[in-house]
Formats: sequence, C-alpha cells, structure tokens
Amino acid sequence: MKFIARYISQRARRKTGIEIHPGATIGKNLFIDHGMGVVIGETTVIGDNCTLYQGVTLGGTGKDQGKRHPTLGNDVLVGAGAKVLGPFRVGDNARVAAGAVVLDAVPDNATAVGVPARIVRVGGKRVMDNSTLDQIHVADPVAQEMCRMRLEIERLHGELNSCRREKSKLTAQKAEKNKQKGSTCMQLYNTRTQKKEEFIPHEAGKVKMYTCGPTVYHYAHIGNLRSYIMEDMLEKALRYLGYDVTRAMNITDVGHLSSDADTGEDKMLKGARREHKTVMQIAQFYTDAFFSDCEKLGIKRPEIVVPATSCIDTFIHMVEVLLEKGYAYIAGGNVYFDTSKLENYYVFGNMEEESLAVGVRDSVEEDENKRSKSDFVLWFTKSKFDDQELKWDSPWGVGYPGWHIECSGISIKYLGEYLDIHCGGIDNAFPHHTNEIAQSEAYLGHPWCKYWFHVLHLLDARGKMSKSKGDFLTVSLLEEKGYAPLVYRMFCLQSHYRKPLTFSFESLDNTATAYKKLVSRIAALKNEGEHDEAAMEPLRASFRAALENDLNTSLALTALYDVLKAQLSDADKLALIKEFDEVLSLGLLKAAKALREEQNAQKSAVPEGMTAEEAAEIEALIAKRTGARKAKDWATADAIRDALAARHIVVKDTPQGITWSVQG
Repeated sequence: MKFIARYISQRARRKTGIEIHPGATIGKNLFIDHGMGVVIGETTVIGDNCTLYQGVTLGGTGKDQGKRHPTLGNDVLVGAGAKVLGPFRVGDNARVAAGAVVLDAVPDNATAVGVPARIVRVGGKRVMDNSTLDQIHVADPVAQEMCRMRLEIERLHGELNSCRREKSKLTAQKAEKNKQKGSTCMQLYNTRTQKKEEFIPHEAGKVKMYTCGPTVYHYAHIGNLRSYIMEDMLEKALRYLGYDVTRAMNITDVGHLSSDADTGEDKMLKGARREHKTVMQIAQFYTDAFFSDCEKLGIKRPEIVVPATSCIDTFIHMVEVLLEKGYAYIAGGNVYFDTSKLENYYVFGNMEEESLAVGVRDSVEEDENKRSKSDFVLWFTKSKFDDQELKWDSPWGVGYPGWHIECSGISIKYLGEYLDIHCGGIDNAFPHHTNEIAQSEAYLGHPWCKYWFHVLHLLDARGKMSKSKGDFLTVSLLEEKGYAPLVYRMFCLQSHYRKPLTFSFESLDNTATAYKKLVSRIAALKNEGEHDEAAMEPLRASFRAALENDLNTSLALTALYDVLKAQLSDADKLALIKEFDEVLSLGLLKAAKALREEQNAQKSAVPEGMTAEEAAEIEALIAKRTGARKAKDWATADAIRDALAARHIVVKDTPQGITWSVQG
C-alpha cells in the first residue's frame, strides 16, 4: 500500500506540479491556486478551507524528529513562493505573505511577512507600519544585508580615522612634552662612524627603520633571536620617546648561499633537501615558526614584512640601473657589482681590507668570474647553479637574485630613498651591510642610511652560537626545559646590546628566579591610592634617560625596580610598571595576575582549620613520597605514608592526579 500511495503521489506531481506526500493530513476545501511547485511534506496537517498559491513549500527541518512539518489551522492563506518550515502551528485565519519564510509559530488571525517572517498584524490591528499585505513588493534580504554592511564599514572607517587622528595627536603631544623636558636627544652608537651620536632622523619626528630578517631554512636559534629582541627594544623605545616609527623586514627565501663569498649551496635549497620538501614549503613553515618564536618573546611584528620572492621585478630593475651607471658587469653569465668604482668600499672603520677581501668567515674557494675579490653577485644565472628550484627570467638569463640586493631593493621600495636606522647582527656588518651600502648609494646617487645598529654575538661554551655547529638552542627547546620565553628576553635585557653575552643555564636559572621574584612583588600590589604625577615623573625621567643612553636596557630594568622601592601609592606603581613594560615587553602585569589567581586558588583549596603553610608542608611530603615510589624507595615512601596517616591525611590517586583530604 505504501508503494501504491507513493506511486500515485509522484505521478500526480509529474502531471500537476504539485507534490503531496501520502503521509500528509489535509482537511476539507483545500484550494491550490496555480499549483505548480507546491510541496506538502510528510507530517503536514492542513485544516479546513485553506488556500495555497504556486511555489508554496510546507516543509520540515533536519534537526527535528517525528513531527517535522507545519500544522495549518482553518481558513489559512499562504501566498506565492512562501516557505513554512518546521513542526509549529500557523493559527486559524492567519495570512502568510508571498515570498515569506516562516520559521516560528504564527498566532490566530495574524499576518506574517518577510525573511525571516515577522508578525505585522494581529486581529486586524497593526503591529508594525504595514497597512496592507503586499505580496509583490517584498523586501530583498540580500540588499538589506549589503546596506547594513556598508553602514557598518562606514562606521568602522570613521572610527579608524578617529583613532589615527588621536594617535597623531598623542604622538605630537609626547614629542612636545619630551622636547620641553630636554629629553629628545637620543644617543645611539653608529657602527659606521664607530662612535655614539645624537640620533636625528631625516624627517623630524618620523623614523624609517629596516631589519634584516631571517633566512627561513631552519629554526632561529636564541643567538639570532637576541638581535631581534634588541631591535624590538629599539623600536619600542623610539615610540616611547615620541617618534612615529615605520619598520620593514625582509624574509630571505632565496639567494642566501652557505658562504658570504657567493659560493656554496643556497641555504633554502639545502633546507629543502634536508626535509624532502619544496623550497616554498620550507620557507612558509620556518617563516611561521620564526614569528611564533617572536610572539613568545614579546617581539612586535614589523608593519612591513616582505618575502624576497615577491620583489623579483624590483631587484631586476635595480641591477639594470647599476649596469647602466657602470657599477656592475657581466661575467660567466652572472651580474657582479664592481667595488673598484667606489672611493671607499670598507665603510665600517674596524674592517681590514686584506683580511676581509674574500668576504667570508670560513675558508672557501674564490669566484673566478670576479674582477676583484671584494666584488659580489647581484644576479645568479643557471650557468653557475643548474639545480636551483626557484628561477626567474631576466635580461641576463634564467636565474635568481643575490642575497645582498634583496635588502636594498625591499628597503628602498617600501621605506624610500632615505633610511634612518638599519639593524642586524654584528656578523652582517661585513660583507652583507657593506655590500648593501655600496649598491644602494650607487643606485640612488646619494647617501642612503645614516645610522647602523648592530647587536653583538650570543656566546656559549663553544664560542659564538651558530647553526653551522649543528647543535643549537631554540625557543622550543628552552620551553621543553621549563623556561618561559620571556625569561630569556629578560636575560638579554640585563646586558647591553654592544657587549657579547655569554649564555649558560646557570645564568638563565638566576634570571628565572629574578623574574619570579619581580612578578611576585608586582602581584602583591593593590590598585589603590591617589595618583601623584609629580612623584612619578622622576622615575619616568630615569627610565627615559636609560633608553636615550644608547638603549641601556640594564639601566631601564633598574628603573623598573626603582618603581617598586619608591614611596608611591600602589596605583602609581602599577601605572608606571604598565608604562615601562610597554617597552620592556616582559608580560609583568599578565604574569602577576596569573600568580594572584593561582594563589587565590591555593587558598581556597586549603582545608578548614589548616593554615596555608601546613597545607604546603603536606603537599611537599606527598611530592617526596611520589618521588620515592618512582625510585622504588619503598622504605621512605612507607615512612611518609605513616607520617601522613598520623596527621589524619588521606591520599588518593585519581585520573586528574593525586588528591588529599583530612579525616577525623
């Protein structure tokens, strides 16, 4: 019988365009006007004297079980194209407008319109300003949503402009405030001149800053990251002092060879072969890993981050100009920069021409195509590297850019012809930065970057930390050993950036202890008391002076400790700590909040009638017993158990860990 009923239903649908499921219940005098496209679902119930127009669906929803379709009362009218979806009731004498989508019950004598449907009349009285049931001019929900989104975009755009104006105003106010106090004279050591100089940007109040980014063929080790921590400190210090800073960083994903003398294997290709991946897969993975480490270390991501592979046209144009000006030549299919055209190539005063002429830190073979040992490659072709994965067409053949041209091209493209500060590790000073200066100033025809900021090496027992030595420390490895990344940042800030820093786990342990004590002291502060700006200003001045004195981070930390010792209200201390930590980025207030929450949780866990010290003693005994059991020292474990039992302490092992309680 079910088959016959379904057969009749489907045959009728083909003849009339009306599909009525055999399970539907239909009352007397149902009228279907122009019925094409009408669908009546399985558990639908239709009362007497109802009217349906073409395209009406009385359907169900997948979330409901059993009764899934609507119930129409008596004398219900459903307009053309309307959808009634769900196991609810449409009341007697109700009206559903054309095109409406009804998802909820409709009362008796009501009129529903729109998507989703809303009630506009009940018992002939207007609920909304709809005088008649319009089955034609139904609101377009897509147009309505687009209009709403446009208004929201305009609102957000207004807020953004307001924030920009406010930021500009605050920056100007801060700069003026510092000027009035005579504290705008920042002294920075300039590696190019080998002396400390007053920092004066090319454009007053604005700083354009460039950072040599990582070669993303492996994880950054903590020696690399020391440089980025100090460069981050410099940017934040400049912002604190009232400067508007724009900072750019490249991502080297092509062109960096294993030797600085333009010899050896491409580091990216080396990484790809090591992990059996494509160069771009390697680049993306280690770029993400680098910025993940930066986030953990409180390092702000520069506003401008540019992969070298996205600027090939820029590099080609720059090489073309250098050839036209006579600063470059073609040999062996490659394009080289001709250092003999320069009056002074070794611009960093501590460089000895003879010892650095080859331009390498390790022993390598010289490039026979070079006219001079100090010349360097601007563009490689397949004549030298046939197995390169990444290659581009150029006027000199299929190939790829040299490492040095990348930073010059990206810096000039995104920061303009005048750069204020160029940053990097001290090992980049020669030949990388030397070559950058040579090609950039030859290309521009005028001085390029005035201030050069170099961070000295991180040392370990073997000397300078380096990937080439094989075993190196990463942020992840520090975390595995139980060290918070911000503890390493604090470890770096305790030393000046122009001094080599020797790493040891003993030193890091000392820093971890200091960090914990610092957070504990801050956690004990309560945000209470009146603000006294006059009393706060000398402490601000000390902090500012430390930053202005060639970024003396050690003195800046001292200024932070001075806040805790000062005769100030807790509210003033917390305000200054928050202000200083925007530069230091040690996460102090967040860590203090977490410590307070932990302490409160511990207090609430102390059994009634027991002090926190007693509870801590019991926790220590339980931990000692656990260690004894792991070591199979059953005598010690049993002795501790007996001692706990004597104090009526019951210890239980649960899936969540060891718990204890007091009984008796």
